Amino acid sequence: MSKLVIIGGGASGLAAAIAAACTIQAKQRADKHLEVVLCEAADRVGKSILATGNGRCNFSNSNPDPCYYWNGEFVGRVFEALESTSSLCQSECVDHMAAAPFGHVAVADNVPLRFFDSLNLAWREEAQGKLYPLANKSSVVLDVLRARIQTLGICELCEQRVVSIRRNDDGYTLSLSSGETMDAAVVVLACGGRGIEQIKLPAGCATKLGKPVLGPLRVSETSLVKSLDNVRVRSAARLLDESGNLTSTEIGEVLFRPYGVSGIAIFNLSRLIAYKDQVIELDFIPALKDEDALEFVMRRATQCQALGYGVSAETILRGLVLPPVARAIVKAAHISSHLPFQQRDGEALAKTLKHFVLHVQGIGDERQCQVMRGGLDVASFNVQTLEANKLPGLFACGEALDVDGPCGGFNLHWAWASGLLAGSQAALKACDLS
Repeated sequence: MSKLVIIGGGASGLAAAIAAACTIQAKQRADKHLEVVLCEAADRVGKSILATGNGRCNFSNSNPDPCYYWNGEFVGRVFEALESTSSLCQSECVDHMAAAPFGHVAVADNVPLRFFDSLNLAWREEAQGKLYPLANKSSVVLDVLRARIQTLGICELCEQRVVSIRRNDDGYTLSLSSGETMDAAVVVLACGGRGIEQIKLPAGCATKLGKPVLGPLRVSETSLVKSLDNVRVRSAARLLDESGNLTSTEIGEVLFRPYGVSGIAIFNLSRLIAYKDQVIELDFIPALKDEDALEFVMRRATQCQALGYGVSAETILRGLVLPPVARAIVKAAHISSHLPFQQRDGEALAKTLKHFVLHVQGIGDERQCQVMRGGLDVASFNVQTLEANKLPGLFACGEALDVDGPCGGFNLHWAWASGLLAGSQAALKACDLS
């Protein structure tokens, strides 16, 4: 029996396996001589899905615009190819065209959402287009995927890591961590950025060195951030380049850590870090323009005096930010608490409220990074099929390819979309070969 082997049982691998099995079923309903095998290094498939979205699984976004992605042009063409692939769009995997209940998101032009609609997943939309399962638990997303895996008779080969892939006359030979080998007519690489680095690939697979992104940042102002460990603030976070030019702005929650800053806003900015003289500025009063900040501070000073508090930088900040944040701002502004508050102190306080400067040194904790940038060079793959240009029968999807997006469901949307395309096209290839 010929095998179509998918390496990696995460999000993209599960989508690829289901799409492959559905395509084979549609092409060979009376002929079962092509087996789909899902090879996973962990003790069961889909474990990485359970941790996404803080256990709630932000599984997609209602506006997965390719401009948000690294290698966005490639991503956009993959999305277009997926929408125009008639064999997949007519498959029983994604033929349910009704709008998702409770979702307020039209699924007709979105293959990954049609896919989940066909699996009976109910979802809802939250801020910034984030889509979550209605049950609010990541386990339900995995449940519908695993249920479909089982009904399609897909073989799950767990606790088996693929060590190397080499070409043979009939396809590929996979060497496993157990010492065994397995032949496959067609292979789909869906093992993620870290996983792809651990496999000896055949010649013709160009890879780029991976680096963790979408994580916390380390800064040089440790004396400031240590005193704020585990404190959360809502602010605008701006990333400046080495020349002081604005690179990007994120508004959201920032979490201070002993080594630097974390939180979704920081995670998104981390994708743009070049590790050279870059600066993060936190703006604690983003609703105000720079030119209005001093008036705002002095008006609060006047109010403090009227209330009988006495005017100091910390009393001015009382009621605006948490006390430890106020102390850090005063320290960063170099304002003395022992001298009378003066106009120049107001100017320094206003400037620091708008521009709380932190000098970036790099990623703070690589273990918290959500994706690994790098992996397989997208230029080496056919954008219409995700098949390797120089290695017929070898496909790739998900984080195995050099693609990543910001927080908000973009990375999982890419996993489903690329997995569905690679899986269906790999199955068509396998059917032609068998």
